[in-house]
Order: sequence, then structure tokens, then C-alpha cells
Amino acid sequence: MTALEQLASIGNGFVQSVVDIATFVIDGFMAGFDGILQLYNALLDQQRYMDSMIASAASGTIDGFNVLAYIGAYRYLVGDPVFVYTYGLILIGITWTIYKLCYYIWQMIKGGFTGSTIIKSIFK
Repeated sequence: MTALEQLASIGNGFVQSVVDIATFVIDGFMAGFDGILQLYNALLDQQRYMDSMIASAASGTIDGFNVLAYIGAYRYLVGDPVFVYTYGLILIGITWTIYKLCYYIWQMIKGGFTGSTIIKSIFK
């Protein structure tokens, strides 16, 4: 291989490296743009879903929202005082569960993450 051929192969390798780097950067920007676009579309879908659920609940014609229909039927059957009491108990139960989970996580962080510590903190 002559010196001129070696110089040409070095030049081609350099040009190819620059092209590869530019392609990598452009692909990175396009992937980021596509990710942002998919996030935007997902947020729009969720907004449309919430709007339709609110409109259905406000008009009283609930189609496809069985949970809301069951909650409404329960409220109608038992009356407002019992419904509010039930709702309060559910909120207290959820809050207590979140508190206990956070407490267990805090205890595990303080004491380390061994298997016996996890078992002891759950089954006290």
C-alpha cells in the first residue's frame, strides 16, 4: 500500500467518523423529540378520557364506567350519611396503609436491607 492510499484511507476513516458522530447526534435528537411527542399524545389521551368521564358523570349517562355506576348505586341505596361514613373509612384505611408502608421503609433504611429485617418489620 502506497503512502497516498494510506492517506486516502485515513481521510475516509476520518470522514466516516464525522458522519457517524453527526448521525448519532441527529438520531439522539430525533429519539428525544419522538419521546416528547409520545408523552404529549399520551397526556392528550388521558385528558380526553377524563373529560369524557366528567361529562358522563355530570349528565348521569355513565357508559363504560362501571365503577362510577356502582358507586352511584351504592350511594343511592344506602343514603348520604352511610356513604360519607364509608368514604371516610376508605380514606382512613388508605392513609393508614400509606403511613405503615412509609414507616416500614423508614425502619428498613435505618436498620439495613437484610431479609430478616424485612420479615421482622412486616410481621411484628
